[in-house]
Amino acid sequence: MSKVLFICGNPPHPVHSSFANAIGADFYYLPDGMVHGLMSLRKIPKGYDIYFTEGLFNYAVLARKFGFINKSSKIINLFADPRLFQLVDNKKFNFDSLEVEKFKPWKRKVILKLIKKIDGAICLGPLQEELFRKVAPNVPVEVAYSYINRNDFFKFKSGLDKNNILFVGGGEDYYCKGLDFLVEVFLKVKEKFKKSKLFIVGGKWDNFKKDWPNVEFVGNQDIEGLKTYMKHSALYCHFGRGDAFPVAALESMASGIPCFTSDTTGVKNVVGDISKEYVFSLNERNRAMKVIMDYFDKPVVAKKRLGNKFSEAATFFNEKNCINLFKEKFSLLVNKIKEDNS
Repeated sequence: MSKVLFICGNPPHPVHSSFANAIGADFYYLPDGMVHGLMSLRKIPKGYDIYFTEGLFNYAVLARKFGFINKSSKIINLFADPRLFQLVDNKKFNFDSLEVEKFKPWKRKVILKLIKKIDGAICLGPLQEELFRKVAPNVPVEVAYSYINRNDFFKFKSGLDKNNILFVGGGEDYYCKGLDFLVEVFLKVKEKFKKSKLFIVGGKWDNFKKDWPNVEFVGNQDIEGLKTYMKHSALYCHFGRGDAFPVAALESMASGIPCFTSDTTGVKNVVGDISKEYVFSLNERNRAMKVIMDYFDKPVVAKKRLGNKFSEAATFFNEKNCINLFKEKFSLLVNKIKEDNS
C-alpha cells in the first residue's frame, strides 16, 4: 500500500482534509507565504511514495527537483480553485490592487511548466478536468466532487413564492464569483419585477458593493440565517469564472431552489443535466435576463416541480458518496501512474 503525505494549508479545506483522511494520508502543513514555503522545502518529510497536494504542487515539484524528497516519489495535485481557469483565460484578480489583470508572462510560463511536472491530478468537477487537459494533456487525471456536509439542506425546502435571487460566496474576488455579471443581469430583471431582490450572502465585499437598488449584501450568515434567505428566494445564480465546484450552489439545489449558472462554473454539468437552458455563456447577458424573467413568470407550482428536479440531483453529493468516489478515483489514478511508469 502506498504511503501518502498530504501537503496542505493550515487549516486545509475541511472537504479536502476528509479526502486525505480517507486514503490514510499523513498531514504536512506548509507555512503561509511563498518565501516561508520555499524555505520549508527542506522540511517536507521524505520517505513517502505519494505527495498529495492541496493546490501546492509547485512546492512538491521543486522539493523533488532539488532532492529534498525522493526522486521516485509521485506528486498528485487536487485542483479545486480557479487557478486553471485563470491560466487558460490569462486573467486573475489582484487582491492588492483589487483589479483584474493579466499574468506576468514569465510567471504564467513557470506555473504551466510546473503543472506538467506533476504525475497526476484529481479535479473537482468536469470543468476543472476540461481546463487541466488544456494545460497538461499528457498528465493522468481523474474527476471527484466536493460535497454538502450539512444535512440540514436536504431536510429544508424553500417556498419559491418570492421572486428573489440568492448568491452565496465570500469576497473579494468578484471576477471569479461573477458578481459583476450577476448584478448587471439582476438590475435589468428588476425593471420588470420591481419587488425582486438579490441577496448576496458572504463577507468581504466592501471593495465591490455599491448602492444598487434591491441588492442586499447581508454578510456572513450561520446556517439558520442562510436558511432564512433561502426561504425568501426562488432562484440561485452562480455566474462564476472558473469557480471550481461551489458547494453553496449544491446546498441551494438540495433545498429545492433551482440554480442557473455560467458555463465556466463547475456545477454547470449538474445544472445542464436538468436543462441546458439554465447554463449561460458570460457573453449571453440578454439571454440570461430573458430566461430568469421567464422563470419568474412561472406559477409557484411549476417552480416547485423544477425545484424538485434540482433537489433530486443534489442528493448524490453527500459525504458518503463523494468520499467513496474520491477513494475510487484516487486508486485509479495511482494505477494509471504506475502503468505509465512501467
